[in-house]
Amino acid sequence: MTKRERAVRVPLAKRIRTISKRHHLWSEWPDWVAMSARAISNTYEHRIALRETREARYMTIVGKYDADEARGMAEALGEVVLEMHGDPHDILGATFHDLELHNKWAGQFFTPQSLADVMAALTLSSKTGPNITWSDPAIGSGVLALGALRAMLPEDRHRLTVFGQDIDPLAIHMAYIQLSLAGVAATLVCGDTLRAPATEAVYADRGERPEAVWHTPQRVAQFAVRVAAAQHTEAVL
Repeated sequence: MTKRERAVRVPLAKRIRTISKRHHLWSEWPDWVAMSARAISNTYEHRIALRETREARYMTIVGKYDADEARGMAEALGEVVLEMHGDPHDILGATFHDLELHNKWAGQFFTPQSLADVMAALTLSSKTGPNITWSDPAIGSGVLALGALRAMLPEDRHRLTVFGQDIDPLAIHMAYIQLSLAGVAATLVCGDTLRAPATEAVYADRGERPEAVWHTPQRVAQFAVRVAAAQHTEAVL
């Protein structure tokens, strides 16, 4: 962990701890993460039904907090947005660990970014071709996908598309926030990879599973380009 990453994690963990004295961290953290994921999603989501479904869930969660607490949550997200700009790294997974909210009894541990960087670089060293697809069946907070992004030259990062699945909705929300803010085209699915691995149809879901399938803004942009290309082809033919 770099000094810069530590310098950000400590204040973020402190801010999260002081947002509310009425709620325990066990409920406050997943609420903040769920609200943040929906806030990002609904800034670009054009499908009315999906946007309204996520907005309704957001309002239900924020209703548990007073105005000062809600403002503190918004400011915490603002810190994450600024931190992910230019140097994307797993600030949420690391802070989650710092707050001691991980379930060590269930074997839930988050990979350090430095280790993820090495693993991703080794994996990408054998990849060729214009585009790179990164698949992670237990994506957690998205640290390995971020490692893949960090291993690529800035001008090549648009070539990366991520597909991830995790049984924990909290992990999916954390990965969604970070990959969205890092500018990664990704589709994330909440589900049991062993019993029900996500299929191509699930990854292509466009709103039928609002709580299970999350497309980052960059992934939605890819869909839009494909639709426009198909419409252009039809018009030409």
